[in-house]
Amino acid sequence: MNNEERLIGQEIIYALRSGAVPQRALQRIAIFNPAIWSEIEDHLLYVKQGHSSFKFLYGEYGSGKTFHCYAIAENSMQKGFAASVIDISQGSFNSPLSMYRLIMQNIHVNEKQTASAISDILEKWLFGIQKKLEKLDGLKISGATKDKALERLGKEIEKELAEFSLMDITLANVVKTYFFGKVKRDESLCEAALKWLKANANLTNDEKKALGLKKDINDETAPIMMAAVASIIRKAGYSGWLVVFDELTVIQKLANLKQRNECYEIIRKYIDDIAGQKYPGCFFIFAGIAKLYDDPKFGIKSHPALYERITTPKILPDFTSAKENIIRLKGFDAESILAVSKKVIQLHAMVYDWNPTAKVSDAFLKQLSEYMTSSFGEIIKIKPRIVLKELISFLDKLHENPDLDPNVYLEEKEPAFLAEMEASQ
Repeated sequence: MNNEERLIGQEIIYALRSGAVPQRALQRIAIFNPAIWSEIEDHLLYVKQGHSSFKFLYGEYGSGKTFHCYAIAENSMQKGFAASVIDISQGSFNSPLSMYRLIMQNIHVNEKQTASAISDILEKWLFGIQKKLEKLDGLKISGATKDKALERLGKEIEKELAEFSLMDITLANVVKTYFFGKVKRDESLCEAALKWLKANANLTNDEKKALGLKKDINDETAPIMMAAVASIIRKAGYSGWLVVFDELTVIQKLANLKQRNECYEIIRKYIDDIAGQKYPGCFFIFAGIAKLYDDPKFGIKSHPALYERITTPKILPDFTSAKENIIRLKGFDAESILAVSKKVIQLHAMVYDWNPTAKVSDAFLKQLSEYMTSSFGEIIKIKPRIVLKELISFLDKLHENPDLDPNVYLEEKEPAFLAEMEASQ
């Protein structure tokens, strides 16, 4: 075991111990429905060819909805996509501009997953243009050809972004300013350009003047900027852009009817634009719980224009298909608990360099998974994060107490997580 492997294992164990979703290496503990995973893979391949697409994830508490969102994002980045995962409870979602801000703040690539990667994407694209000019015309951004190379590169940027003409020349000018700032090692100028690209409301008048801005990004131009950034991502050599909106249930909980309808209308507009292929290379995922879709007063059902676009004919109600616009996730059952428990135990053993299999046999794990699920009957859904949190605690105690009989855990009248789950309902 090398240090990097142990570090990844620690990140996962520490996150699970606190009831959080790990931020990377999710596939090491993931249990996915093969049909759902195959459908997601098909959509990634589809958008990689220059198309746009969408899916909705529908899951009750305990279905692992957020886990799926992050795992899909991680998988897409490993396949060369940029990815933005947005928890909309962390920001405003009632206008195209606020939606754009959230997306840009959370854009990542495989080599940069801890902060916005827009600068990395820009530089990769601009470096590609620079190398092309060097190869075709022998122009280098140094020495005698520097001025001519910068002029040619500026024109090339304008040419590459000409299709987004509704932004006038502002977008091209800002990108050129960013590049020239890099050449001059003027970090403040580069930072100002990035702030504008992210629609940062704190852009000062001096920064606007330095950028030579003609207009700010607004509700009208935000969708155009989304398409422009998507184009830059692909021009930089990435496969496409995955955009995930999680916790959409926040919209359903808004008491103000006007605010709810504004949010649903933004999503409706995105669905229409996606169908019209206005975001080449983009795959959008919208995730929420059942009430978001089914509540006729506050949910998507209350907005007929959006509801009619994403629902499918109500035939064969006892059967589902991952190919539908809305993918329905099932909660944890005894089989899935058994499978994920084995993976978590392997990680715990690796991180703490011990052998739990002497006490935690497959037979014990089967009994444990049945114990967890039988405590709930058919009514209460199991929340994976709470179950896994308790499993980690169980392993911690077993590791540090060699004389502890694991069967003592099964002899408790009810799992400790039952009270925690009921409290969180």
